[in-house]
Parts: sequence; C-alpha cells; structure tokens
Amino acid sequence: MANTERDPGLEIAIYQAGGVRKLSRIVKRTSATVAVWKRIPVAHVMTIEQALLIPRYELRPDIYPPPISRLRFG
Repeated sequence: MANTERDPGLEIAIYQAGGVRKLSRIVKRTSATVAVWKRIPVAHVMTIEQALLIPRYELRPDIYPPPISRLRFG
C-alpha cells in the first residue's frame, strides 16, 4: 500500500492559505495539481514562504534545515 499522506509542511501551507484552491492560486497552478502533491515542490517553496509568511524550513525541512541558534552557553 502506497503512502498517500501529505507532508506536514504542505498541510501547514494548505491550512494557512485557506485550502487547496487558494494555495493553487498562490503558486499559479491548478487546484487539481496541488491536490495531488505529497510535498511542496522546491520551485514553489519561496513563493509560498513570501505569500504566507511560513519559514522555508517549516515547508521543506528536508531541504532547508532550521536555523542554528547563535547563542552560546557556558
């Protein structure tokens, strides 16, 4: 059985956009195209980040790791 679950970053983007249809307008793709995504294609990460103010490391942590804290302890 294939894994049909969406990546958490995609789920966040869909929620913040207000649905698949609205996210599809942001990335200028059909809602049918966005509906079958399992994760956000790299080509659309920056567009979604700018439009929805979701950091790229939340959208695709496999490509953009979270920033490392610059605080030093000790």
